[in-house]
Amino acid sequence: THISVFGGPHTASVGMDGKLLDSTLDLSMKYEEEKKRTSAFEFRGGDGITAEFWFKTPDTSSAGTIFHISGSDSDGEIEVRYNTSGHLKLFMTSGSTNIQPTFANITDTEWNYYAVSVLSSSSGLTIKGYKNGQLENQIVDNKNIPSILPQISGLNMRVGYNFDNTRPLSGSLDEFRFW
Repeated sequence: THISVFGGPHTASVGMDGKLLDSTLDLSMKYEEEKKRTSAFEFRGGDGITAEFWFKTPDTSSAGTIFHISGSDSDGEIEVRYNTSGHLKLFMTSGSTNIQPTFANITDTEWNYYAVSVLSSSSGLTIKGYKNGQLENQIVDNKNIPSILPQISGLNMRVGYNFDNTRPLSGSLDEFRFW
């Protein structure tokens, strides 16, 4: 089972005019370019991103996807997955630049809280991985991905599966957040 989220931007449609914004949010988002609200899942390097979640897996005998953000081929993508070695990895691609650092380790079959943050600067990307509130890994990658922004149809997210329909999540996920 997976969850698909369409990240926009979505335009105001017929039937939204004259209504309060909170009554029309099912298929829309507030677009404010000056406040950098142009897509729900974009990556603006200097602003960074963070994802956090509780995760429990019975084993790591197969790889699985926590979440995958993707759009058209030119948009780029962001994915967090675990591999059969018990590593949580971040995959980010924009154009010909990609990174694949391990940011945390899965060491047991109990509930654990994980977080990963990514920030871009002139020296490259700084990736911090946390497990149960403790910094587990900090990576500075000299490759720079200044942004991943929607180009054609918006960036969308799938939680528990990737967009290739491979690597389904095996385990339980709770309190997932992305910003």
